[in-house]
Amino acid sequence: MSGRDNSSDNSLLPRLAIVALATVVGVFFLYSLAALLGLGRGLLFPSSASLGERLPSLRVVARGLKAASAPCGTRGPLVRREAEAQNGVQSVVVDVTDHFSPNVIIARRHIPLRMYFRRQSSNPCSELLEIPGFHVRRPLRHEETTSIVIFPTRAGRYVFSCERGMMTGIILVR
Repeated sequence: MSGRDNSSDNSLLPRLAIVALATVVGVFFLYSLAALLGLGRGLLFPSSASLGERLPSLRVVARGLKAASAPCGTRGPLVRREAEAQNGVQSVVVDVTDHFSPNVIIARRHIPLRMYFRRQSSNPCSELLEIPGFHVRRPLRHEETTSIVIFPTRAGRYVFSCERGMMTGIILVR
């Protein structure tokens, strides 16, 4: 017996194998996540896009993290408003704070509806407006008014909301 402890030499190889395996699994996970989020276009075929087109900038990632961690708006009190018709166009002004007001818009079908969204909140939840029934997805800029025109041809209830669906409203077409 030499009195030398071989246990540390024997455990080094398994540790290196574990680190190597963890690295491979980590890289695979990141590529899978990038592909799932649509960020991986061009990663396997570099000539199809430049690096700047393939990966989001740090600013985009930071903005996404900020929006994901920010509190979202509310439904707010029920406020109904009928769109006013003039010169063959209906119009209504919607204030955007931590909720939409009015959050129920009554409109008539077969008459274009122009909605003016006045964003008065810096809440990240109010940055994007979606009206899925009319294929609308528009950014709302802070302290600005955004005009959106839709053409309601069928009676029904159409939801409009923030990107997360926490701030909601209804367009009631009669």
